[in-house]
Amino acid sequence: LKDKHLIFLSDELLSETVSQIQYTLAHEIGHVILKHRNSINFRQSKHEIGRQESEADQFANNFLFK
Repeated sequence: LKDKHLIFLSDELLSETVSQIQYTLAHEIGHVILKHRNSINFRQSKHEIGRQESEADQFANNFLFK
């Protein structure tokens, strides 16, 4: 699966509200579009992970609420 994008979603997500599911999907798609690395293949600092999470949140907000 090298150089492929995978988004893993938990079964628990389906028990959330529709708006929460949409936000989570947009957030995860944001990671792909923003070309974020995952911490499985690359060692990342907490700061780097936090920055990527903030960027994915911003992407989801822009996608869903603009």
